[in-house]
Amino acid sequence: MQTTTDIPLSKPTINISRYSSYIKLLRITAWVFRIVTRSNLFSSTPLSSSELFKATTWLVKEAQAQMFPNAVKSLRKKKLLPSSDPLQSLNAFLDNDGLLRVGGRLSQSMKDYESCHPLILHGKHHLSTLIIQSEHKRLCHAGPKLTLGSLQDLYHIIGARRVVRKLIHDCVVCKRASPKITTQVMGQLP
Repeated sequence: MQTTTDIPLSKPTINISRYSSYIKLLRITAWVFRIVTRSNLFSSTPLSSSELFKATTWLVKEAQAQMFPNAVKSLRKKKLLPSSDPLQSLNAFLDNDGLLRVGGRLSQSMKDYESCHPLILHGKHHLSTLIIQSEHKRLCHAGPKLTLGSLQDLYHIIGARRVVRKLIHDCVVCKRASPKITTQVMGQLP
């Protein structure tokens, strides 16, 4: 009896919704890629930046394929997005890696490519939540404005303000750092 696997070797099967930390998800994805490609398999060398970049690219591509399947298909076929598509106003395009990015007039600016054309993610996807939580922790539990400002350098998250507010409101560390002030009720005079 011979068994075959239907999973292609170039695409690891990772359920993004099972992870609660972006860094852990990124590193596990990079390790899975290392095992699938059988490179540096038995060495104890740490993950390289190129392996982490490849894992990031794959995770974002998976999230975009789940949330914007029609836009990705039409842009791969070199067609324009329909006017009813929510990404049409962003002048979205696919870069060399096949990732959806924001287009526009910033292409002539002196900023780097990732800042001029941030990656497009949807706020309802779990990867966006993990990225926002990671950035919030990296900024030492900063408020919504600073977290949003820091995220906007690399990502254009649709509905980001709502998601950032919700995540910061639910953050246990932030709630403990700014507890509600109780006021004492004045007693009745005799």
